[in-house]
Amino acid sequence: PVTTRSEYVYDSYGNVTLELLHGDVSTTDDDRHVERAYVTNTSAYIVNRVLWEKLWAGVTPSTSSATCTTYPSSDVPKYITWSGTPTVTSDVTVATGGNVVDVNVLDLSGTHSYISQLSFQLEGPNNTSVEIMERSCAWQDNWDIDLDDEAASGTWPCPPTDGNAYQPSNALAALNNQDAAGTWQLSVKDHVHGRDGYLNSWGIEICTADPIPPLTGT
Repeated sequence: PVTTRSEYVYDSYGNVTLELLHGDVSTTDDDRHVERAYVTNTSAYIVNRVLWEKLWAGVTPSTSSATCTTYPSSDVPKYITWSGTPTVTSDVTVATGGNVVDVNVLDLSGTHSYISQLSFQLEGPNNTSVEIMERSCAWQDNWDIDLDDEAASGTWPCPPTDGNAYQPSNALAALNNQDAAGTWQLSVKDHVHGRDGYLNSWGIEICTADPIPPLTGT
């Protein structure tokens, strides 16, 4: 019997943005991947209309040949008010374009009593967003971590203040396969009234690489 395997990456609307088609797992000769981009217009309730679709040889662009650049945010600190249930946003502007093959969040730090009241979301220039930290850690205070899909499996400690890298709540890979240039925005949502804090720092590492040439017919 032949063993096959497929993997899927979804955007925040549940659309499949990347299919990794391994085919017969005993060989890489039949590996393919499919990339898709979608038109989104939430005011018109359009979130799943395919803009383009590409079929490539190989599973995915390799980050080993990618160029990786770190962009620390200068749009900090940001005050998280105690009043109401605010959402605080902070931006990083990337001037240099390129096909994104990997995204990591660096130096994500801040202060807040009861971090379980907070959730964190990262949005790319194409408006795809990922909830990178869901509400966690009960009544623990503050945070200082990195987020990386390739980090060792396992949850972050409570409180998450050791400065180490952990896997995000949802895969940052959903932000791949877009142009790096533009505004990347971090949002911090406080879900409960009554306590304040600060988003002190954050940044992103973006790796870009040329797409693998598409398959050609013979």
